[in-house]
Amino acid sequence: MGKGKILIYDFGTTAVKTVLFDENIQILDVITTELSYDYPEDRYVEFDAETYWEIAVNTAKEIITRNQCQDSLEIISIASQAETVIPVDSKGNCLRKAMVWLDTRAVKENDDLKNSIDVHSFYRITGLNDMDPIWPINKIKWLKNNEPQLYSDTAKFLLLKDYVLFKLTGEFVTDPSICSFSGYFDIGKKEWSERLLDLAELDANKLPRLEESEEIIGTLRPEVQKMFGLERPIQVMNGMLDQSGSAIGAGNIEEGYLTETTGTVLALASTIRNLDSLDLHDRVPIVCHGVADKYLALTFCQTAGILLKWFRDNFCEIEIQEAARSNKDVYDILTEKARPDSINKRLIILPHFGGATSPVVNPDASGVIFGLNLDTNKGDIVKGIMESVAFLLKENYTFLLNNGFHIDKVRSLGGGAKSPFWLQIKSDVLNREFETIESEESTSRGCAFLAGKQLGLYDDLGEICRKIKTKDCYRPDPRKVEIYEQKYRLYLDLYSSLGEVFEKSSRY
Repeated sequence: MGKGKILIYDFGTTAVKTVLFDENIQILDVITTELSYDYPEDRYVEFDAETYWEIAVNTAKEIITRNQCQDSLEIISIASQAETVIPVDSKGNCLRKAMVWLDTRAVKENDDLKNSIDVHSFYRITGLNDMDPIWPINKIKWLKNNEPQLYSDTAKFLLLKDYVLFKLTGEFVTDPSICSFSGYFDIGKKEWSERLLDLAELDANKLPRLEESEEIIGTLRPEVQKMFGLERPIQVMNGMLDQSGSAIGAGNIEEGYLTETTGTVLALASTIRNLDSLDLHDRVPIVCHGVADKYLALTFCQTAGILLKWFRDNFCEIEIQEAARSNKDVYDILTEKARPDSINKRLIILPHFGGATSPVVNPDASGVIFGLNLDTNKGDIVKGIMESVAFLLKENYTFLLNNGFHIDKVRSLGGGAKSPFWLQIKSDVLNREFETIESEESTSRGCAFLAGKQLGLYDDLGEICRKIKTKDCYRPDPRKVEIYEQKYRLYLDLYSSLGEVFEKSSRY
């Protein structure tokens, strides 16, 4: 077998994917391992960090063995979600369970941070458009306040990618894209923010060193090499934020691209060359890209595909049973109930079931189903949910345009990109063409592209765009564009008119 095999870990929220690529950055094999978290108290979300490592070891050993690539594997890297905090001692041993990114217990610490710095100054340093208990700056401060001995015993506070990286190489290293969500990283200077660390009373020496995402930080430790069934050293590349990997995997490495990912949540990413080129007066969230010297505008909304799951789980037992009998996907059955050629002009759904996070931050906002009548059926609700996510997408798309972004091409990723029906709705709502790409594993593939560059498989990252193949293109239907424009204005009016109601209801 030829050389140049690449192994990528993709540590997501609900699963870990271990993906093997060939020298042409084509997928050879994938192993998916589901994750299940612990919820010991309200707002607490934890996970045994050693289990992350066990998954990494077991899946690497399995995928290497069944693909017989012991002699052809050249490099390993990681893409990961960002805000999971793991405290370790000087030998990299975990000192407690990981505080998963979803953990929001650090409310007091977040309030203290808000009282010590205004949100605009915080944004100018971090690129984060609001302060949130999930940021590691607040999680670590919570540990210092509530588990002071553990804080004292901790040699390094690692994020999830950093922890797996240490277990692979023995190096305490992180990268700018992951740290962009820490709350203590200066994205302009690409260094730890002394001001924010001082305000939170945290020690900079308890943080790993910073290297760019594409840097080779070492080779597999000999004992890990043996665990994986390998007889020679394997290079390990630093790796990156999952959203950065996804953007790279879709060709979003130059200005003018927008990738929208409709999964459990909704995320929009657009590449920026220079922070000084934009007047970001509306606090567009900005993070460091996985490509050195570039940034991503990254808007993030907490609800998207999870709304369909909520509707399925609570109101669609008949369809679930039908799917089991017919061996069909329950979402396909639900989509068939939605009428493709008709638009219910009165039915409007606000998708803020977890509060609003972008483009307006409003934790008091909630989900609304407006315009019900006796003719409303399940198909109407399903289509209304899809429309609501398309409207939320349009809000964020317009937000970026209003802040100076020029968007030439829109590419759809995530589970939502598997639904032609949903993609057509998005195209009609935004009055834009939407493309899908052939590779579904854009996150791990983006990371593999950078690893391939390190191996010398190609010299120019521009070759990425030539390797990415468009699968389908959805074009707006002029007959529906105008109807959706009217419905979108009603959607905005409904949210605006309920602002005071949201605030009052949050007090009860």
